[in-house]
Amino acid sequence: MCCYIFGGLPGFITTIASCQQVPLSKLLVSLGSFYIYGALFSKSKVPITFLNITQLSSYHRDAHTSIYKKQWNPLTPEQLANPVSYADCIHWCLPRLQDTWNELLFAKLFYP
Repeated sequence: MCCYIFGGLPGFITTIASCQQVPLSKLLVSLGSFYIYGALFSKSKVPITFLNITQLSSYHRDAHTSIYKKQWNPLTPEQLANPVSYADCIHWCLPRLQDTWNELLFAKLFYP
């Protein structure tokens, strides 16, 4: 499976690049701890909702900003000529991970 990198650079043709297709297997936080938090929050007298976006995020590892991200070091002319060498994979035409977070938060806030 490949993804498309859509560029905004003059003369840059849509290029096919390799995407991350396997979820993150080793997170810094144990996913089991989120079940414990959820159980604790459900027993509270005050209604508390725990929205676990960490597990959702692990399924979509390449939610990056493509060629539009801020680079730590200025790009060389060679890199600028070959966006695939520095661009992250993203589908501009599809909802991204952050869009999913926003939809979940909106639904929880306005339709509890």
